[in-house]
Formats: sequence, structure tokens, C-alpha cells
Amino acid sequence: MQGAARLQGAVRGLPLAQRQVMVLALEGLDHDEIARVLGISAGNVAVRLHRGKALLKAALGEGP
Repeated sequence: MQGAARLQGAVRGLPLAQRQVMVLALEGLDHDEIARVLGISAGNVAVRLHRGKALLKAALGEGP
């Protein structure tokens, strides 16, 4: 469970825009569903998800 706690902490540390998209994606929503929920474009979802993943990797020490 230590890994799950680390991931939860890292997700909580994300900026709101990336955190919202990341949480919805982790709950199983696809890009179009997330876009509808948040009132943004699917392209914007992709950008926020990409940036969120990069920030998570950095926070967890798994990326540049």
C-alpha cells in the first residue's frame, strides 16, 4: 500500500486542471467523457493528461 499512498499524494499535489483530468481518467472515463464532464475539448483533456503524467513521473522520481 505504500506505493498507492505515494501515488495519491502525488496526485493531490498536481495543479487543479491536471488533477481533475487525472482523477477522472483513473476512474475509467475516456477523453470524450472527461471533456463533457469538465466542459473542455477532448484535445484539452489530452494536453492536461499528458502534463499531469509528466508531473507525476517527476514527483515520483520516475522521469526527467
